[in-house]
Amino acid sequence: VGQGVLANFLSAMMSGLFTVTASMPLDLAKTRIQNMKVTDGKPEFKSLFDVLIKTSKAEGPRALWKGFVPAYFRMGPLTVLTLLIFEQFNKVFKNVVIGRRQIVVTNDIDDCAVFLTPMDDCVVRRAPDYNLLNFEVA
Repeated sequence: VGQGVLANFLSAMMSGLFTVTASMPLDLAKTRIQNMKVTDGKPEFKSLFDVLIKTSKAEGPRALWKGFVPAYFRMGPLTVLTLLIFEQFNKVFKNVVIGRRQIVVTNDIDDCAVFLTPMDDCVVRRAPDYNLLNFEVA
């Protein structure tokens, strides 16, 4: 497929599929522990694994993935938007911030911001005419 929006879309959808597949049994167990009944001071389940085992025996292994489709319809678009937005911000960061090797700021501007990566060293020099500050990223 290559790189680009389509590749990001497909990889995000696959990521959502794997995320939901891996998290559904644990989410089901968490929900059942939160809603369990305590009878005569004895809880219905002893642990997370007890929930998974009892549910699998009573309702079958597929019961661990009850609600898979709604969860995927919720997670799929979330991972797609997250990855696409992240990739766009990453592209802007690489082109605008890292791509600049020198930033010149005049005294006419009251507020200015210099964006540097943590790996960059910044050297500030005052120009001879004292009207310019020269930020050089080494």
